[in-house]
Order: sequence, then C-alpha cells, then structure tokens
Amino acid sequence: MKRSDLRGVVFDLDGTLCHYEIGIAEALSACLVQAGESPQTLGPLQQAGARFDRLWRDHESQHESANMICRHAFQTLLREHGSSSDTLAAKLSTIYAEIRLASVALYPGTAESLAALRPGYRLGLLTNGPSDLQWRKIRRLSIESLFDRIVVADDVGRYKPDVRIFRWTAKQLGLSCKEIVFVGDSPSADIAGARAAGLYCAWIHRASATRIPEIVADVVVTDLRELRKVLL
Repeated sequence: MKRSDLRGVVFDLDGTLCHYEIGIAEALSACLVQAGESPQTLGPLQQAGARFDRLWRDHESQHESANMICRHAFQTLLREHGSSSDTLAAKLSTIYAEIRLASVALYPGTAESLAALRPGYRLGLLTNGPSDLQWRKIRRLSIESLFDRIVVADDVGRYKPDVRIFRWTAKQLGLSCKEIVFVGDSPSADIAGARAAGLYCAWIHRASATRIPEIVADVVVTDLRELRKVLL
C-alpha cells in the first residue's frame, strides 16, 4: 500500500470502531430482570444468547428494522419455551434494545486516531445493519462530525460485500476506489468486498477473529493506533 496513492480512508463500524461492552446473554439476563420475568423464561442464558444471535442474523438478512428483528427473535424464543405472548415479546424487545445500545462504546484510541487522520485524508464510514439501529449508534457515539461522509448500507439498499456499495461510498467522497483504503474487521464482508471493488484493504485483526487464508488484506493491524503509524 503506497501512502502517496491514498486520499481517503473508509471505516466499518461494528467490530472496527465500536463494540458492545455487554454481551447478548448478559443483556438478556438484565432484560428479564427489568421486565420482572424469571431468569429461566428463555431457557439457559448462554444457549438463549446464541439462539438470539442466530435469529438476529437470519432476520437481518431480510433487511428489516432493528425493532422488528428484535421482536421476531423474542417471539421465537418465547414460543420455543412455551409462551406465545406478543405483548411480552414487544416489552422485552424494547428493554433489550436500550440495554444493548447503552453498552455501545468506541475502542480505545478510536476518536484520537480519526482526528489524527482527518487533516490528511477524506474520511468515510460504511456500515451494514438496520438503519434505525446504526444511526442511533453513530449518534450515541458522537462520531458524525469526524467523517466527511457516512453511508449506512441499509439506506442505499446495497450491503457489504456487494462491490456497488463500496463504489457508491467512494463516489460520495469524491474519490476513485484506488485512492481509498477500507478498514474493517470482517474478512468476508469488509476485506473481500473492498478488494473486489478496487480499494486497498486494512484488516483490524481482533483477538477473537479467525483468518481466512484466501482473503488477503494489504495491511493487518490490531487496532487503529497501529493503523495511524502506517498511514501518517
């Protein structure tokens, strides 16, 4: 990756810039307590968390709102444990969403790294996920002002790794794809998609991530502070 070629840096959001400090099972537990329900309402919490995550991903692929995805997941979990209460599903969905959103936090050094890169590059954000949830996260994290353009894929109707959403984002920044490095944590959605669209790629290799040998990034770093050393 030649720094002299680069004029823009585009970032993924979840797992790259931010994360949830409260896991799914922990959030489900707190949700049930707040709702005044038994801790066993959804079965063993670790299993319920894994099931909820699968249900979320299944419904997310249908491009529904976060509210609908969450409600569908609770309706299914409740049915699987002997309850068909849509009222309870709606109540749990609202409580759970607030618990999880309240736990969203930037990784250490994120704001400082973005501020350091801004004078030398046009900065973009490209994130998958339901529009209602992603915009709430962005605003809660107070990062809107750090970017020249923000693209929530659900607003556009194209989702990573579709090359068209990467090219759309480049166009919004007024740059060509070959002038941009895309920074993300997902080899399949971020790195493979960006490379296919003609962008440079920087993989944020989190400790829990699994390498996919056939998907190769131009740069591999462990966090944004390390990326700054490459780009500045």
